[in-house]
Amino acid sequence: MKGSIDGNEYFTVEDKRKAQTDYAHDFIARGEGIRVRFLKLTIEELPYNAVPCVSGIRVFGLGEGKPPKKVEEVTVRLDGDLDMEVSWKNPEEGSNADNPVVGYNVLWGHAPNKLYHSYMVFGPTSKRIGALVE
Repeated sequence: MKGSIDGNEYFTVEDKRKAQTDYAHDFIARGEGIRVRFLKLTIEELPYNAVPCVSGIRVFGLGEGKPPKKVEEVTVRLDGDLDMEVSWKNPEEGSNADNPVVGYNVLWGHAPNKLYHSYMVFGPTSKRIGALVE
């Protein structure tokens, strides 16, 4: 995996070509951290001439700038036992924010401290979520 700050010059973040493991979900931790904006994943070889398939890459860290404001006026309407409609007010509405909101994480669970389910919403300020299960 290679990383870049500007998208032009890349440096090696992790070289797994000689790794003796075959994790389905590998984890790379950088205790000291690295500064990166772009990531590039190159798959050079797979056994049995398999076709490469990547379902996602998760990157954790702190960005620059102020964190977004919390949403306000959250309403939840249950529609039967397995569906809900969630809506909220955009916290940036009516302001000229330097860092505008582009998405929201809707979290839910069976207790306030057990919000293990989530849904990402980009753009609108409401979402119908179906198939609620515990």
